[in-house]
Amino acid sequence: MLDRVIVKGRSTALELLEVAHPCSPDGFPELAARYAEAFALYQRGAFAEAATRFSILAATDQPSALLAARCRVFAASAPAEWTGIYRLETK
Repeated sequence: MLDRVIVKGRSTALELLEVAHPCSPDGFPELAARYAEAFALYQRGAFAEAATRFSILAATDQPSALLAARCRVFAASAPAEWTGIYRLETK
């Protein structure tokens, strides 16, 4: 799972997934496992630690770069009622 989001105009969360396939980069299973660990921290609201872990992966993984940046913002100012689901404000 890459992320859980609610898109603008909707109320139900969507799970965004990345599927392993023959064109996946070498080491994909390890990357996916490390991403899952960082994502679990993010969902629990441990934003500073999640940002650190995502930042390590960000050099070779674009979703990690996105989540690292989001976690840094949330670490500075956490959402009031965090449910582990990110609400997208634009389409």
